Amino acid sequence: MKNKIKICICILVALLTITGTQVQAATGYTYDHRGDAIYSTEGLTVNETPYLASTLGLNPDDLNSPSDLFVYKDDEGTLIYLLDDSKDTLFVFNDQFQLLQRVSHLRYNPNELYATDPSLVQTKTSNESSKPTGLIGDADVLNLNTPSGIHRAVNPNTKEDLIYICDKGNHQIVVFKADSYQEENPETKEGSYQVYQVVSAPLEQLGKNTFDPKEVLSDSAGRIYVIADKINDGIMQFSKEGQFNSYTGVNYVTLSAWDIFWRNFATQAQREKMTTLYNTSFTDMVYKDHMLYTTSYAISVTKEVNDGIMIKKINPSGKDVLRRNGYNAPKGDNKYIKTDDGKGTYGPSKLESVTVNEYGVYTVVDSNRGRLFTYDNEGNLLYISGERGDLIDKISNPVAVQYLGEDLLVLDKNRRAIIKFEPTKIGSLINRAVEQEYNGRTTREEPKVNTRTKTWWIGKEDTKIAFSEQEFYEQDGTWWIGDTNTGIEAEELAAVDYWEQVVKLNANYEYAYIGIGKMYQNRGEYKQAMKYFKLGADRYYYGKAFKQYRDAKIRKYFGPVVITVAVLIVGGVVFSAVRRKKLGIKREEETGIGDE
Repeated sequence: MKNKIKICICILVALLTITGTQVQAATGYTYDHRGDAIYSTEGLTVNETPYLASTLGLNPDDLNSPSDLFVYKDDEGTLIYLLDDSKDTLFVFNDQFQLLQRVSHLRYNPNELYATDPSLVQTKTSNESSKPTGLIGDADVLNLNTPSGIHRAVNPNTKEDLIYICDKGNHQIVVFKADSYQEENPETKEGSYQVYQVVSAPLEQLGKNTFDPKEVLSDSAGRIYVIADKINDGIMQFSKEGQFNSYTGVNYVTLSAWDIFWRNFATQAQREKMTTLYNTSFTDMVYKDHMLYTTSYAISVTKEVNDGIMIKKINPSGKDVLRRNGYNAPKGDNKYIKTDDGKGTYGPSKLESVTVNEYGVYTVVDSNRGRLFTYDNEGNLLYISGERGDLIDKISNPVAVQYLGEDLLVLDKNRRAIIKFEPTKIGSLINRAVEQEYNGRTTREEPKVNTRTKTWWIGKEDTKIAFSEQEFYEQDGTWWIGDTNTGIEAEELAAVDYWEQVVKLNANYEYAYIGIGKMYQNRGEYKQAMKYFKLGADRYYYGKAFKQYRDAKIRKYFGPVVITVAVLIVGGVVFSAVRRKKLGIKREEETGIGDE
């Protein structure tokens, strides 16, 4: 009997262990102010099957090795550009993922190439032909070869709408106008663009290295930025004519004091055995509001790993101005296994791509653990989503990430698919709160309060509801509060209203308390603000609220205290004089006592 009981106990323990492991793997997490991982609902989730070749209107072999993804939006709509470096093809879809264009070659006419100075572009050397690489014999057709990066932008000065592609296999950047597309086969959607400009290798800067561009974009002045393989001097910057200007945003390797000392005193033989140090190259970049957001891998020097500058925000001067005001610096996972123990992934996050939305929120994707890390423009970690795996909601080998409205598209090379992540309820509330803060609306305007219940209201007098006690809901992309009969549109809400809802869904979400504390601080309720800043573990805002609370107390009581003291002093003097006169007590100088 005892043996049977022991066996049952062992089975129960095993089941609990398995169940606990499954639950742990299925739950999300974030990091608290101490840098420790804590439970948190994921901000993004997959609600539909990833977009494979079959669902994109392609043949199975068409999407063999996707290399880059770009979402372009203008007044006419949204377009999704997808590159495949194995089939050397560009695919263009609308926002419903319906195939619009299929491009594998470009039309070439040397008389239509753009160049203010022909010597600045489309030439590989001064002695070679001015024709670009990739032409088919003498025909005026240029075949794409291993395209790896794509970007589209409108030059604000010339108003030219240009598409840039890294023609990696041909060692060049090809540029064409977005309106030059001509459909050649309506059934297959095949067509071509007219080559507008070709940017070739700057031989003097590359030396023996080949020009293998993998990412490209242009800024508001038309300058072209390129990330190229085996180039460790930074991002290559070209003029709008295609002439190389300089490198920008270098990821410098820094040595410890011991490494510097050892290298200075090492012998020649010892130096030859030392590992050669290279600056780390970038993995991706995106342009937003005159800034370059970039990602790179952690820099490893001997046994030290510098993972604090994997994400940068580079200004036009080449300086990193990324704000790192959160609990931890933006770098993906804050804690990780540093050495290979044979049990799984180890080391810091490997950030492959970055994307930024309209209100300063940016997301980076980690190929090491298949995670999506989302931050606001202050560097606060908002939420972590995704997980590595082969199921429909997992990420295997991400190579690009792009915002599509509030959704997030992840291009997975191994799965040959586009995975669409949508905000969860708490993710949507966090996004709305951050957006309102970005627009400067942190506090409710003209709030109405029930002094007895301390409940805040909004809306007209006959339809007002206490939204602090009501649940938010979403309908057709619009947020409402209250039920369907008394609900009102939440466009009148401020950031604090959304933060309050976030806390209701997840009491461990520390950053939300800071947003609530800001409301009380702006309202002048500094003691209450201190309470929430303490819950949010924010020393800066707590100290600021404490100073304001102290100053408010001084202003409130300083005048009455000073007046009271002055009255007491004057009263004491008058009382003393009256008492002396009444008792006939004379001062010493009047009696002459003490004079010799």
